Amino acid sequence: MKRLLVTGLGLFAVAFLALLGWRWLDGVPIEDIAIRGAVQADSAAILELAGVHLGASLMDVSPAIIADRVRRHPWVGGASASRQPTGTLVISVREREPVALALDRGGRPEYYLDAAGYRMPVAGGLVVDVPIVRHVAEPYHPVVPVGSPALRAFMALLPDLEEFQDALLSEIHETDKGEIDIFTAVTPSGQSIRVRLGRDHFDDKLERLQSFWMQAVLARPETQYDWVDLRFDGQVVTRVRA
Repeated sequence: MKRLLVTGLGLFAVAFLALLGWRWLDGVPIEDIAIRGAVQADSAAILELAGVHLGASLMDVSPAIIADRVRRHPWVGGASASRQPTGTLVISVREREPVALALDRGGRPEYYLDAAGYRMPVAGGLVVDVPIVRHVAEPYHPVVPVGSPALRAFMALLPDLEEFQDALLSEIHETDKGEIDIFTAVTPSGQSIRVRLGRDHFDDKLERLQSFWMQAVLARPETQYDWVDLRFDGQVVTRVRA
């Protein structure tokens, strides 16, 4: 009985101290806003999205709401916020990683794509060695991924490509039929081969392309191709240039 009484008093003391701490924090103003993890995402834009200001009551701001607002930045893939007893509001962001660069109709850089198909505006001075994407059918949207299932599936594959497969890949095209064509790195004969991949099973098709490259392209360096078609299961269909 005595042990239960002591335990109860201990819990009461902890709850009482927590209440005092809460009331004390309730009167603490926001004296600083620290943004962590932002490199390509502009800190001023993140602050504007967060919608909080110095001097506001620290306990009046919701970390969950702030994080949700900050995730609307096109470069932000994840965000969290925390309130510190010192009066500092910490906003931490995880930026998206570019896996491809989309060009506009004039051949100018328009936006980067991440592995989930989200689009990030080209930041000043940022240069990333990633494949080029052409002919994306839909207009740019800062917080909605590309609608093409085939293009999203291909973007998801890019971070995990084998080194040799990654080196083979130069350009990615979305066709009018919603399929994916790629253009290879330059062959020993001086051409970049158009390869038709279709809409799915890209990992298997890239393995076939790698085998074809080793067994045909490198073995017969004088041969040029109009195209290589990998859309059919287990097959490599080609048309040799006359």
